[in-house]
Amino acid sequence: LGTVGKAYRNMGRYEEARPLLEEALSLREEHLGPTHSEVADSCVSLGWLAYWAADYGEARSLFERAATVYEEALGPGHWAVASSLGFAGGAYMRAGDYDSARAAFERSMEILRDGGMENDPIVVHTAWPYAIMLMDLADYATAQQLLEGALESYEARYGPDHPTVGGILAALGRCYMETIRLDQARSLFERSLEIQERALGPDHPNLMAPLTLLAELDRRQRNLEEAEVRITRALAIGERALGPDHPDLIWTLGPYALFLATSGDLEGARAALDRTMQIAEKAHGSKHLGVARTLELLGFHYYQQGEYEEALRWYQRGLGIRNEIFGANHPSSGWNLYDQA
Repeated sequence: LGTVGKAYRNMGRYEEARPLLEEALSLREEHLGPTHSEVADSCVSLGWLAYWAADYGEARSLFERAATVYEEALGPGHWAVASSLGFAGGAYMRAGDYDSARAAFERSMEILRDGGMENDPIVVHTAWPYAIMLMDLADYATAQQLLEGALESYEARYGPDHPTVGGILAALGRCYMETIRLDQARSLFERSLEIQERALGPDHPNLMAPLTLLAELDRRQRNLEEAEVRITRALAIGERALGPDHPDLIWTLGPYALFLATSGDLEGARAALDRTMQIAEKAHGSKHLGVARTLELLGFHYYQQGEYEEALRWYQRGLGIRNEIFGANHPSSGWNLYDQA
């Protein structure tokens, strides 16, 4: 049951996966006891299902339960404990709790280092989401170091065409794009898309990231025809696979709004940003990085129309949220302040 459920989950068929994974957990608890490592395996599988459904509280709870069970069953230095903590860190990060995310990531990395596993492919479970958080915090150098190490170890073990390699490549490409290494970024995005499309099919939600990032790179370089094809495809995949109100859509809707604004469709851009704000606030509340980014994009929208006082008002609201999340002097606030100036 667990194996079939995981297969459905990995194909993005979440509603079919849930009853199978829940039954597998129940059977394992009944026959093996609540502290058996296979119970933890089921918690991880259900945790990922909750994660992809954007129920980050439930995901975090399941991943942390898995870490506790693995620690009791296998010992505190086992790789499964580290991986579960890395998964929990990702759930905390998506919920906007960066302090708890950092604590989980750092404990996971400590276990891996103490066990001599820092160059093992298992490190990807922590290094990849930790690097994404560090990019949100504008620490691109550390993020690049983590991603390049994870990529090297994963490729060496599983080969260059594994879909996880594709995911890491997209994240590393984002790091390059944000530090203005655009040719390197494009090469990684294109390779990421090729790997994941071949491995997962043309409609899998994992394709949203490389398509969105390629579209944003195209927009920045004024390749607007290519940008339109990619961003509309990414949005269609997300809406079809995840539903029209899933919070993962905000990371594609924001770039979609920027594309529309750059193309001169300011009315369409505002509508996309309004939808982004609705989804972000419903999913995360008002004090979340996704909300801050949307407010800043609204500021950019008004700036392009020459409504500078209105633009400043939105930028300042976004900055206020950033300051609440990260503190008043954090470098991630720098681009907001630059835009205000």
